[in-house]
Amino acid sequence: MPAKRSILFIILCGHLYAQSQANKTIKFIPVFDQQTIQEGIYISNGNQDSVQFNTLKFYLSGVQLFKKEKKVWAEENSYHLVNVFDPKHYDIKIKDVEFDKINFSLGLDSTINNSGALGGDLDPTTGMYWAWQSGYINVKIEGKYKTRDNKINDFSYHLGGYLFPFVTIQSLELELNNSNTSVIYIDLSLFIQSIDFNNQKDVMSPGSGAVKLSSILVKCFRAKQ
Repeated sequence: MPAKRSILFIILCGHLYAQSQANKTIKFIPVFDQQTIQEGIYISNGNQDSVQFNTLKFYLSGVQLFKKEKKVWAEENSYHLVNVFDPKHYDIKIKDVEFDKINFSLGLDSTINNSGALGGDLDPTTGMYWAWQSGYINVKIEGKYKTRDNKINDFSYHLGGYLFPFVTIQSLELELNNSNTSVIYIDLSLFIQSIDFNNQKDVMSPGSGAVKLSSILVKCFRAKQ
C-alpha cells in the first residue's frame, strides 16, 4: 500500500476507534419546577408571576465517570460550552463504559482562564469571554421576569471569576443511570426564587454576587432517575 494511503488509513481507523469509544450521550435539559422551558416563552413560577429565559449557556469541565466509587473514565481536555436552547450544543459525548456516577465542574478553572482567549468552545466569539483580567463567563442567563401586575424586569446574570476571593467554579457529583442517553435536568426554579428582582436585576462581573448565585445554580442540576 502506498505511503500516503497508509497514513490516511491509519488516520481513518483512529477516528473510527475514537467514535466507538464515545458513543454514549449526556443530555442537559432545562426545566422550571417540572415544567419545560422554551426560549423566549413565559412560564409561570406558581405565584402568578412568570419568567422568560432568552439565554442559557454555561461551561462544564473536568468530566469524570465512576463505577462503585472507582474512576472508570476521565475526559482529556475536558471543557464544553453548553447552549441549552441549541440542540447541537446541549449534549456531551462520553466513553462507552459502565458507570453509576458522574463528576464535573460548572465553570472553568484558573489554568484555562490564565491561558487567555483560546479556540473552539473557548473562542471569544461565543460571547463567553470578558478579557484576560476577568477571564471567562462560566454561566450566562438572560431573560425577563413579569409580575402579576404586568411589571417586567429584564435580568442578566453573567457569572464568572477565577481569582480569590471571588472564585465561582463549582464542583458537582451526581448519581446517574448507565444508559446510551443519560439525562441531567437543570431546574431553574430554585435559582429564580432566590433572586430579589427589585434589587438584583443583573450581575455582570466577578464579585460576591457572582459567587453566591453560582453556588445556588449548581444545586439546580439533578439527574433523571
